[in-house]
Amino acid sequence: MSSPEDLTELRTWQRIRRYAVPDWMIEECAQRAGDDWRGRCAAGRIDVGFDLGEVADRFGSDTAERIELDLSRLAPDLLRWHLPRALDGRSSLVTDEHWILSCVDDPVEKPLPKDTPLLAVRLPSTVDGSQRLRLELLTPADINRYSVFDLPPYLWSTEHVRMLRFAYGGSAERLPGFQPDGTPIPVAGFADDFDPTDPASRAEAALRQLSDGEFRAAWRTAGIDLDLTPPESTYVNREGLAPLLRFPFNLTQLVPEANRLATRYGRSVTVIRLGFHLAVELTMADPARPRARLTGWTTDELKIGSMVSRRPPDLDLLWQGLITPGELHPLVRQALFPGRPEPAAPGPTRLDERPIRVRCRGDWHTVVHRDGKLDTPSHTVEEAQREQAIRSLGGQVTGCFAVQQAWTGGRQRLPRRLRQERQEILQKVLHGGSRTLLELLDAGLDPHMRDGRGRCLLHHLRAMDHTEVLPRLLAAGLRIDSRDVHGRTPLHVAVGDVGSVELVRALLEAGADPNVEDDTGTSALEIAYYKSGAEYADDEDLEQERSAIARIHDLLNEWVER
Repeated sequence: MSSPEDLTELRTWQRIRRYAVPDWMIEECAQRAGDDWRGRCAAGRIDVGFDLGEVADRFGSDTAERIELDLSRLAPDLLRWHLPRALDGRSSLVTDEHWILSCVDDPVEKPLPKDTPLLAVRLPSTVDGSQRLRLELLTPADINRYSVFDLPPYLWSTEHVRMLRFAYGGSAERLPGFQPDGTPIPVAGFADDFDPTDPASRAEAALRQLSDGEFRAAWRTAGIDLDLTPPESTYVNREGLAPLLRFPFNLTQLVPEANRLATRYGRSVTVIRLGFHLAVELTMADPARPRARLTGWTTDELKIGSMVSRRPPDLDLLWQGLITPGELHPLVRQALFPGRPEPAAPGPTRLDERPIRVRCRGDWHTVVHRDGKLDTPSHTVEEAQREQAIRSLGGQVTGCFAVQQAWTGGRQRLPRRLRQERQEILQKVLHGGSRTLLELLDAGLDPHMRDGRGRCLLHHLRAMDHTEVLPRLLAAGLRIDSRDVHGRTPLHVAVGDVGSVELVRALLEAGADPNVEDDTGTSALEIAYYKSGAEYADDEDLEQERSAIARIHDLLNEWVER
């Protein structure tokens, strides 16, 4: 399973599993079973970018019915659970990828026609902004595009999720590396030889060989002949085989997935990207003897996506004891550990109401969230007024009042417990959107809190529905042109960091000034001007982004002229 160097990435996955698919989203998607796919998409924060009536008019009623059947199978929360993440400490989704979500009478008996409309999901355009997804239609011809992958149905379909155990190398009895009850088996407990009739045994043998450094033998155990000859590329030769040796392959799933894609798209070669210049090419021309070799990375190949080619993070998290089976998505838990009891139902989104100890003038006091602010119950009203007067005159406050100031200022250092709580709040808001923030505000969250960059909640509006949140924050007294530590206002962030045209318009209507300059002397209007004239690659998605920035630039100009 995971090596010590993988633990940093696993800690990020641990955070992803805690925040990225809120409990309320899982519960509401489960309540909207059956044909209410629109309700499930709304609960799962997924927009639908097409109309089935127009699909029927353009492609025929059979096509529309097939796409609607895929929609009826779609579990948005399960999909969100399995989509790839940016990692490097971030819990947000990878940006600007498209994943085809289509069963199309799986298993497919012959390649799909190039113009067949297929259900697909588009991932967000930014790691810091809205994590909403968008359903679109793609065709098999689009699979050649750099950012387009095919996601197996067991990772998003309610009808296919039961196959997850087998996709992860398991058998009807157990998963590789685990007892039937979910107890991890150490690598030393894996058998030296595997039973050819037991998939879990085969997967464990491959894992043990990898652990022992027997790299090529592990691939043979997975049924693949691997040629380790480096391709003729100066870039690859410079990197050597390190990316190949470090990549956490889900070895026993590579051949089944390559076969699935080859059948669906009519091509016998698939690739797995390992880095900027290196890939593994898997050839299925002879299904009885799959072959793999190293090759340079190109963008027009049929690709096995990262969520299939990599070892499942859930298994590594469980094996390392970083999560329990009860913390898995319910559909995943039922597929992997069907004998495990259901955990208790989650409660509503709440703030941590435990008092936090603070060193204050030689004594230990407490601060606590109460009545919409970080309160200091150890001090009298008179003491609070005196400290406020000192601060207004430019004096330095200490102890409990310094903590209060850091919570709403973002420039000073917070106690560790409050830093952790701030991170938790921002993670919940990033993935839960306006609903989660409104629940936290109702629970007593101080609307004037700021993050470590000095950004207030207005700076984070990209992650939420501004129509619900903006009026609430303005009514609480937040300034529309609040600045972060770099002098950037919420309008700077909305214009410069992939905010929507509608958000920019709402900020302007609330009084935001597009001429306010940040610490570099740049205004939101200038940012829009630079970005609207930037050189973009010949890519449809980037062209759409440029078009949106151009509309924002025109909107800001109109506002200035008023």
